[in-house]
Amino acid sequence: MLGDFITIAEAETYNILRIRAMETRETATMPTDDRYLALPDRFAEMRKMQLDTAPRHDIISATLESLGELGNTVPGKPLFFAVTSQLNFDRKSDSAYTVVMWLYKKFAALSDSNTSNFMTTTQPHILLWGSMWQFYDYIEDDKNSQKYEAKWRGAIDRLNKSDKKGRFGPAPAARSERPTP
Repeated sequence: MLGDFITIAEAETYNILRIRAMETRETATMPTDDRYLALPDRFAEMRKMQLDTAPRHDIISATLESLGELGNTVPGKPLFFAVTSQLNFDRKSDSAYTVVMWLYKKFAALSDSNTSNFMTTTQPHILLWGSMWQFYDYIEDDKNSQKYEAKWRGAIDRLNKSDKKGRFGPAPAARSERPTP
C-alpha cells in the first residue's frame, strides 16, 4: 500500500514539476508510411521540435483538431505536430528525416529494482509530503490531506522557481544615479 502512495505522489509531481534536470534532447526517424511517431519513454512535455535538415526546420506545436483541419494528403516536410498518446503530424513525411526533440522527461520511477532517482537524492521531502498527502486523502483525513498537499505544492513551486532563476541568474539590479548637488 505504501508503494501505491509513492507511485501516485510521483505521478502527481510530474504534472507540475518542470526543472532543468528533466530536460533532454532526443532524436527519432520520421516514418514515411504514416503521420505518427511514438512518444519517447518517460515523456512529460515537449519544448521544441525540429527536422535535422540544412537549414533546421522547426515543427510547430498545434492542436489535434487543427491538424485534421489542415487536411494535408500530399507528403512533405511536416510543419505542425500535436501530442496525444503519440506524436501526430499534419502530413506524412516525404523522407525519413531525423526529428530532434527537446523535451521534459520524467525521472525513472521508483521500484524494488530502482530505489533512488533525482527526487530521492535531491528533493526527498517532495515525495515524502506527496505520499503523506495521498495517504491522508486515502483515509479521508481532510485536515492532514490539505496540510501535506500544501507542503508538497509549496516545495514544488519553490523548486520550479529556484531552477528557473538558476537557468538565467538573477535579474540585473536597476541603478539610479542621482546627480550630486
